[in-house]
Order: sequence, then structure tokens, then C-alpha cells
Amino acid sequence: MIQAQVAVAQTESQVDEMTQKFTVLIDSIDNSSGSGVIVKKQGNVYSVLTNWHVVDETISNYKIITSDGDSYAINEGSVSQLPGVDAAIVQFTSDINYPVAKLGSSQSLQRNQKVYSAGFPGRSFAIKRPIYHFVPGKVIFNASYLKPISVKGYGLVYDNPVLPGMSGGPILNEKGELVGINGKVEIFSYDTPKLNPEFYRIRTARSLGIPIQTYILWADNSKPNHTVTQAPFVLTSPSQTSITDKFIPVENYYLNDNAKFNTTNFKLK
Repeated sequence: MIQAQVAVAQTESQVDEMTQKFTVLIDSIDNSSGSGVIVKKQGNVYSVLTNWHVVDETISNYKIITSDGDSYAINEGSVSQLPGVDAAIVQFTSDINYPVAKLGSSQSLQRNQKVYSAGFPGRSFAIKRPIYHFVPGKVIFNASYLKPISVKGYGLVYDNPVLPGMSGGPILNEKGELVGINGKVEIFSYDTPKLNPEFYRIRTARSLGIPIQTYILWADNSKPNHTVTQAPFVLTSPSQTSITDKFIPVENYYLNDNAKFNTTNFKLK
């Protein structure tokens, strides 16, 4: 049975250090990338939780790179999408002993509670390879599972500055427990020909994540004789509105490498 484990509060540097050990880079042959978090070990097989939009293509295109820099192929037939949710489990095999994230409770998160986000921002014009990144922030909103804030299971809203490539990376509480995974940022689009087309999308300070209870429920229900240890909940799809269309995968937000950052880029004529 998967259940939350008791933990005590940690310093930010302690959470950062432990998080780096169970956060993985999911890299592809076309140099696009995402992140993931080790949530289970069974024998020498590790299970990694990530976003479905990170691994929704042929698995031979991807490799998992662990904290020690070792590279592993995704096990054939191991990719499992959580039904109706932008989350997936992928597996790799290794005889090395890697740490596994402790599972917390996303249901207990409160507004303004401190949380951390981690992952591997993708390649950019300035930085040519993904490097581990860890940022603090606060919870803005924790949606009820009966009234999700966005489609595909997104229920956590927080102000951590999540970057492209950090999709699938962990969201942690102050104890260093896994309470969700990154996946979306909020974008407002301005449909006006007077705005420089290279900058027509404006990013707000709000990021969205998949609550860890979504994974816990799926994991418990996917095995016989397992029960949910937390309060039961139901995932429902909210009606589509114009605002939900403004929440997009982190990887869909970028600025042109050659764009000039000056006031003329944003000036309305």
C-alpha cells in the first residue's frame, strides 16, 4: 500500500539536497527535455512519476538521467498514463541504489504555505544543457478534487517560477515530502496586431501542478487488495472556459533565442 510517511521540517538547503537525489532528467534525441521524480523502487526497477506530455511519444526517443549523471533507457512497455490526467509512470532498471521521494499529502496544503519546485530547465540560447534547478514559492490555491482548477488533473496553483523543462519535476512541502509535480504555467494572450508578435504571450506568476493524491489513488487502485489510505476523492473534468485555455504546458512557453529584451519589444504603437 502506498501511504504518506511521517517527516519533520527541513531547512531549504536540506530539502534542496535531498530533492536533487531523486529528481531525474528525461531527455530526448531531439534535445527537448522534461523532468521526473523517483517514487518507487521494486528490486532493481525504479518508477518515475512525470507528466504525460513529457513522454507521450515513442519511448526509444527518451533516456532517463539520474543525479549521478548515469543514463538509462526507459523499460519497454513500462509507460503508463494515469487515466484522464497529464501524468504518467515510466520505469528504468539499475543496480545502483537511488533515493525514493517520500510521499506527502497534497490535500493538507494551505494558501501561502511554502512549497518548493525542482527540475531541469531545458536548453536555451545561453545555457546549452539542462541543469538541476530548485526554487521556493507559496501555495496560491489548492483546488478540491470535485472542483479542479484546470483540465487534466491540475489542482495546485503556486507562485514558484517554473521554467520550460521542469514539467514532471517535484513539488515539495517544507518537510521535503512530495506533494505534486509541475506541469503548467498561466499565459495570457493578447490578440492585437500592434503588439510585437514575438511577445504576444505574457506569462503571469502562477504555475499549476498535479497533486500527489492523484498518483496515490491510481497506484492503490491499479493493484489488487490495495486501498486508498487518504480520504477518497473523484476526478472530474470541469467545463471548458476561456480561462482554462490560458493554462499551457511549461514547454509551450518560450521566447525566441534571438529576441531582443528592450522596451521596443513591448511598446504599443
